[in-house]
Amino acid sequence: MWYDLSKLKGFETVEECLDRNKVIVRALEQEPALSPVARHIKDCSKFDRCQHLLCSQCKREFRLQYVPKICEFLAHQKDESRIYAVTLLEPLDASTTKEIDIAKLKDNLYHRLKRLFGDEIIAIGGFDIVLNTDSENTWKPFFHPHWHLIFITKLSPKELREKLKHYYPQTDIIKRPVRVVAVRSFKRAVSYMFSPYFSRRVRFLNTKREGRNPFYDGREYSLNGKQMRQLAKKLSNNKVTDMLFLYGCRKYAIKQKKPVNDFEFRITQKLG
Repeated sequence: MWYDLSKLKGFETVEECLDRNKVIVRALEQEPALSPVARHIKDCSKFDRCQHLLCSQCKREFRLQYVPKICEFLAHQKDESRIYAVTLLEPLDASTTKEIDIAKLKDNLYHRLKRLFGDEIIAIGGFDIVLNTDSENTWKPFFHPHWHLIFITKLSPKELREKLKHYYPQTDIIKRPVRVVAVRSFKRAVSYMFSPYFSRRVRFLNTKREGRNPFYDGREYSLNGKQMRQLAKKLSNNKVTDMLFLYGCRKYAIKQKKPVNDFEFRITQKLG
């Protein structure tokens, strides 16, 4: 079952995605080793989707399919639990910045949550990655994987932060590795979990906020051609569905008389 834009106002349009794909393909075609990936994305069509993680069209359709279903799932849980948007920045080491293995990162995240929470949470969310740069060149630019998750739990934000900081510590570069906020809008929180495109984040010292001492802030920009090629090498074999992360819940196909591409999410454990 396909979902039209009227259900999710503010989503990227088909035209915007086509334009993004043209930019991506042009960038990848500049390097022969990435030509197969460029051709794969270029050949993506409405009736034969490439499903590549860099493809803007496929990411849009993924978002249009999954966001409403996850919103429905959350709506059924809200009366008995607290629902939080949780962002986790992966610790910096070679396994998270040089070789990006999404399957391994998902497995690590799953076992961390298992050790920290057991059956105290249900989590659903998405993988994201950003090119982190610093306006003062304090560090060399690096691609930083992170997670945008929704936690369903009876725990408080303080309890969640205290447990999560065991695996997600603060450092000189990662000032805020854990972010926990109450969800007020399902659509906004869930659509944020799956980024429509990968970007570059520039850290800078903000001295212009009246009434506040200088503090580090960030702005996001599009990746240039060279940066897109660097990212493509890290994500060359990944599909859009690789973004999805589940803990304590599963995706189930809905069987109907007519064959349709429909599904729903259900919990697989009771909250402790």
